[in-house]
Amino acid sequence: MAYDFVVRFGQQNERVIDNLVSAIEHALKEGDIDISVSKHQKSKSAQQRKYAHYLISEVAKYCGYKSDDLKTDIKVRLGLINTQVVDGGIITKEISTEKLKRDDYGIFITEILRIAKFVSQPDTPLRLKQPKFFGFTMDELSRRCGD
Repeated sequence: MAYDFVVRFGQQNERVIDNLVSAIEHALKEGDIDISVSKHQKSKSAQQRKYAHYLISEVAKYCGYKSDDLKTDIKVRLGLINTQVVDGGIITKEISTEKLKRDDYGIFITEILRIAKFVSQPDTPLRLKQPKFFGFTMDELSRRCGD
């Protein structure tokens, strides 16, 4: 059993705190529990997801790749692939981009844009829609990436 609560600074949190206390009391009836508190990280936005999907599709099409292969290559570049040696064999596991938070997803998008810039040829340039088409600006993307 797991519960997730977000308590926002400066807002009315009485109901959230009541639910949190209730969840703790309920869980304690079943035994010891672990509680951790961390800074809330915003989830990626729908605009980010749409933009990343669009970019991957367009860059893959331009290069003649499958979208999934390009996405895997980007994950390798960003260290989103775990490898383990088990019984003499290597097992790889991709970390799902669904688990990335807003800032990390911004870095993922920036990497796609870097690849797009690298593969684009002067005689047949890769033309991509701007982020504003998807509801945000490059400035917002850069702030989300920490650049």
